[in-house]
Formats: sequence, C-alpha cells, structure tokens
Amino acid sequence: MDNFKIPQVQLRRLHDADAVSQFYEILSDASIYTYITAPAPRDINEFLGRHRPTPSNMVFGAYFRAEDENHVGLLEIRLDDMESASIGYFVGVTYWGKGFASAMIHLATEEARTMGLRKIFGIADSRNTASIRALERNGFVRNGERLTMLKMKASTDIVLSRVL
Repeated sequence: MDNFKIPQVQLRRLHDADAVSQFYEILSDASIYTYITAPAPRDINEFLGRHRPTPSNMVFGAYFRAEDENHVGLLEIRLDDMESASIGYFVGVTYWGKGFASAMIHLATEEARTMGLRKIFGIADSRNTASIRALERNGFVRNGERLTMLKMKASTDIVLSRVL
C-alpha cells in the first residue's frame, strides 16, 4: 500500500440478519447505488435479502474506530472457487473520500489470505474512479474490461485482481 493515510477500521464478520440490519440506515442512501447495477433497496427486507451471509458469501461490518464505533459500511467476500474470491463493498456517503474503502479493501485482502485464497477480484464501473483508485492502492491490477448494463444503459466495468 502506498503512503496514502487510511483511517483505522475494524471488520467484524456478521453472522445473522440482525447484525446486517444495523447497516441498513447508512447503506440505503440512493447515492451509493449510482455505479451499482441494483437500485437502492426499497426496504430493510430487500436489503437483508441482498446481503445475507451464506457459506460462499461472507459479510463483514466495517466500523470506524473512534471514541464510539460508527458504522462505516459493509464488505462482502464471495468465494468464486477454492482458490479465488470477489469482493464487494459499500461505504456510507458520510465516509466517502476519506480512505474508508481503501481500509476495507486492505482488510479484505488480509482476510482472504488467512482463508488460504490465492487470488482476489474487484470489479468497478469505469466511471467510479474512487473505487478503482482504492483497489489499485491495495495492489490490484487491471485485468480488462467488460461491457455491462447499468440502470438500463450500456456501461463498462473494470476488472481488477490481486495475487495473494
């Protein structure tokens, strides 16, 4: 990781819907879903349905380590196979541009390494330069592009990966 100063963030694995629901308030803001295929969740049940922990989808809550532990966002590690995984992350709007995504990605790569994974992938819309930059700060390199649809319009995703 370069000299970019990242905030102190702690990840905690969330095992149930009650724990995931704590993040609904900060992660239901429509602004967060600008570069995400799915729209903002209509309600908490839809949010929980999307982010339910499963054996192949580990959900982590991200907490800012301040005087009180503020909810910052969610991070998901989805197992692709026995050697690789994809990560996805959501950061509350209040925390944008402050290094929280970089901190979460850093912790995700450490978690993936402890799981014995050999490679981790991240995908970001080509216009989401902040997310691409956060992945690259964490040693991810561009592997290519893929055409996709975003909000009923053609879009391009950047595929990045990191060998662990």
